[in-house]
Amino acid sequence: MLSFVQRPLWWLARRIYKVERIGPLEFIDMRAHRDRDHHQLVATIEDALNSIKAAKGGFSEIVTDHLRFVAAMDVKRGEIQATVQGYVHPFTGPGRTNGQVLACRLVWVATCIRLERNAAAHEKLFNKEAIVRACNEAQRRFVEQFPNANEWIEYLESPP
Repeated sequence: MLSFVQRPLWWLARRIYKVERIGPLEFIDMRAHRDRDHHQLVATIEDALNSIKAAKGGFSEIVTDHLRFVAAMDVKRGEIQATVQGYVHPFTGPGRTNGQVLACRLVWVATCIRLERNAAAHEKLFNKEAIVRACNEAQRRFVEQFPNANEWIEYLESPP
């Protein structure tokens, strides 16, 4: 979607839905049944941000510099909104309750946003495959800091 359409839509969403600040991120819960487990999602995001902050290698900086908000929506899979620096996530499966899984996704997403925005700023066409490879590599470097890194690498081989 073009940025001139995305920006007004997210501006409106911030006025309609409650925006919660979790560390450096804004969290917008736009699900139909947001009252069910909203506090669980907030706790998972906090846990993910703590994992990212504790990691070495600049992961905290890349997430805080390139990701502005996370939105919980009833969508089939995660969707990156690079022009507005956001990530729409369904919060289903392990990413709903496991901060480590979500932290890995946030690192992947922030890396993708950075690379896409850099390409746009330099008026270059971005190579999607090269971006996916770079995001996978960043995610791999992040999970290599976990005690059971090989299991995490196998689990997270696919992009969000």
